[in-house]
Amino acid sequence: MTRLNAHFAFVDFFSGCGGMSYGFHQIATKNDNFKHVGAFDIDHHANATYSRNFGLEPSSLSLADARIVEIKTYLHSNGLKRNDRLIAI
Repeated sequence: MTRLNAHFAFVDFFSGCGGMSYGFHQIATKNDNFKHVGAFDIDHHANATYSRNFGLEPSSLSLADARIVEIKTYLHSNGLKRNDRLIAI
């Protein structure tokens, strides 16, 4: 059972301009237990739109070629903590 004061982080893989992130982002603006820690897409135009929409710069790292350490480094640089529960969308 999840504690009510648990912290959740969310990351959007293959984010595009952020359609899936929108609902989670809205929750994060109203609830300190949620935080937006990243997005990934190789489309630079979509990333520019995502950045304007959410104020978070997506990584253009290709997930097909990425090493896990690169993904973790990006997420930790955006605030992911060791004990956060990660929601991948």
